[in-house]
This record gives sequence, structure tokens and C-alpha cells, in this order.
Amino acid sequence: FTLKKITYFHLKNKRKKIVFISNINYANVISCIFLRKFKRFKRFKLVLFERTPVQELDNFSNIKQFFKRKIVKFCIRFFYKEANYIIGNSSNVSKNLEKICGKKVITLNPIVEKNKSIKKNNKIKKILWVGRNSYEKNIKDLLLSLNHIKNKKYNLTIISNPIINLQDFEIPYEIKKKIKVLGFQKNKIEKFFKDSDIFISTSIYEGFPNVVVDAIRYNCLIISSKSY
Repeated sequence: FTLKKITYFHLKNKRKKIVFISNINYANVISCIFLRKFKRFKRFKLVLFERTPVQELDNFSNIKQFFKRKIVKFCIRFFYKEANYIIGNSSNVSKNLEKICGKKVITLNPIVEKNKSIKKNNKIKKILWVGRNSYEKNIKDLLLSLNHIKNKKYNLTIISNPIINLQDFEIPYEIKKKIKVLGFQKNKIEKFFKDSDIFISTSIYEGFPNVVVDAIRYNCLIISSKSY
């Protein structure tokens, strides 16, 4: 209701054009429902940005999340068509979303080239994992996989928020010694991408992870789960 008041306040100024941009499915649904009446104004445009795959809505970790995501998916089918434009951040996100909402989805994502001036010559291979410490980022698979690495000359840096507690996982002591755990530090993550040989993404679902874009930019070898 607050969004409606703010939008209407600006539309009363007849010289203004209003572009309302919403980001991620549940916010997009709310924007479509509450702001659709403003479509009658030619000066108003509603733009939805979708950065996670619709398959996310079929994953859940508890009964509350199950109902929330089923409701959001149902509303996407009926209300996304109220938007003037829908933008996806990868071709798969856009293609799968179009099938559900029945409206054209534009893909916008910058093409990133490797920085070939960055050379990696580490004798001990440096592995990097960056992400939010949450169910869908699936850090557990990475830590379990370390038991299967035959080459012992590596170390792993995990940058997460909140910081991952290694005591929550059954990891042998000799492997724990190779792992450094850090929190997000503003303007300092870049140096870890520059210095790492390998970047690993273990996500169950992603639209198109920004950390993979960073890893490409800093010339890392990328190992990724199939996360849509």
C-alpha cells in the first residue's frame, strides 16, 4: 500500500515519467498486483528483473517455505503479464520464465572477457568458494568432496556470510588445516579472485551467479554444479 501511495504521488506531477523496477520473484509478484492499476498512465512503466530460475520455487527446506514458493509460482503465472517489461539475467532463466508467464522475457547480462594479464603460478593450488551461508549455496558438498582429492597440495578459502563454522561438519583434522574461513570484507574479495587458481560453485540453483562472473574476469578455472 505504501508503494501505491509513493507511485501515485509522483504520477500527480504530469511532467514526470515513472519507471518502477522490481527485483526477484516475490517482490515482482507484489509489484504486479499492487501497481497494475497504474498501467493506464502512459508515463508509468513497470519493469521486473528476475535473477533466480523458476526451478528455485520447486525447492524448499520446510513446510512454510513450501507454501510460500507455491503461492509465488502460482502468482507468476497470472500476474507477471501485468509488467511492461520482464528481464532475466541468463538465457535459461528467461526461457523457463516465458513458459510459465506467457510473456516475452528479455535477457540482459554483460559478456565478460578473461583478464589474460593475470597469471596463476601457485605451486600449492588455491581453491576459492564465495557465497551466502544458506541451504541453496550447498557448501556441504564442497567440504565432503575434499575427502576425495588425491593431490594434497592445495588450500581452500571460504568467504561467507554468516561465517561458516567448520565444527558443524565432520572433516578430518588434516583437511581442516588446509581451510581458511573468512567473512565478507568490503573491497577485499577481489584480491582472493586474483590469487586463486580454482573457483568452485556448489549451488543447487542460481540464475547466473555474480561470483562466477568475477571468477571468469580474474582468470580462474571454474568448477560448477548444474544450477540452471
